[in-house]
Amino acid sequence: MNKFKLLIFDLFFVASSIIGVGFATGKEISHFFLSGRSWVIAVTVFFCVFVGLSLYFLHIKYKYNITSLTQLNKLAFGKYYNLGNALLIILFVITNGAMLAGGDNLVRNYLGINLPIVSLFLSVITFFIVIGGINRIKTIANFVMPTLLVVMIINACGNFNSVTLHGKVIIDIVYPIIFCCQNFINLISVLLNTKSKPKPFAMVSGIFISIIIFICAFCIGDLHADMPMLTLSKNLGNVFFAIYLMGIIFALFTTLEITTYHCLQISTKTKRDKYFTLLLILFASQIIAYLGFNFIVQYLYTAIGVLGAIYLIALIIKLIIVNKKYK
Repeated sequence: MNKFKLLIFDLFFVASSIIGVGFATGKEISHFFLSGRSWVIAVTVFFCVFVGLSLYFLHIKYKYNITSLTQLNKLAFGKYYNLGNALLIILFVITNGAMLAGGDNLVRNYLGINLPIVSLFLSVITFFIVIGGINRIKTIANFVMPTLLVVMIINACGNFNSVTLHGKVIIDIVYPIIFCCQNFINLISVLLNTKSKPKPFAMVSGIFISIIIFICAFCIGDLHADMPMLTLSKNLGNVFFAIYLMGIIFALFTTLEITTYHCLQISTKTKRDKYFTLLLILFASQIIAYLGFNFIVQYLYTAIGVLGAIYLIALIIKLIIVNKKYK
């Protein structure tokens, strides 16, 4: 029973690194999974890539006793590990910017407040949560994520729509891989902090997240809407809309905490400078947020997906070389 409980807790922790504001609003699902001709193929491609990468990095984690991204980069890139760290910091800050921009976008579009009050508030709360360490973040993720997933499924089941797909079949393959790479950079850091057995954990995580994508894909009718799933939640009444709105804010908050923590972890060398570094990370994230939620998801997310793919390919090649050297 303890192993099952651990698996569930790790599962929600992993989900928190993927299901942020872009996912919960349906923007990422419509952009990366409903741009081709078959979202069934898209979800299948995502599942295969996700499980394969998860198994590989969990194997590396246990074989070399890796517990942080910096250790992973040192193992793979040796004295050039800081280049890997720098790339990860860029990816994390852009992801943070998307979370903060998503919060401001919510209150601007649905509450009529045209001030960055949500992003500033979340930045302040994140500062104090992240200072508390990874266990505090895990506790919050395991509290928020089950509730959010229930609300997302209710929304999807109550809003079935027939989606008119377009584009070429190749998009069904390429876009889910970009989505996976964009999210997997953050996910690696989460995997390094899990304790479940690799094979069942990777399979259960892959199935779990793929099912959520699959269910949500059913309900998104307007592929060009800013936040399609939030818009659809209005069909289930004002109370449910308010609940879903709060759920999205909690979703972006948990992702923001995780990305900020791991960004701090790889950019801080001593405890003395962690407060200043954390403030700098949150300030840079706030600057990115001013670019706007739609711009970040449509352009910067694609860009960091490509950068993430380049990083992952380089990392895997280097780790394979290291593996052969130690055999």
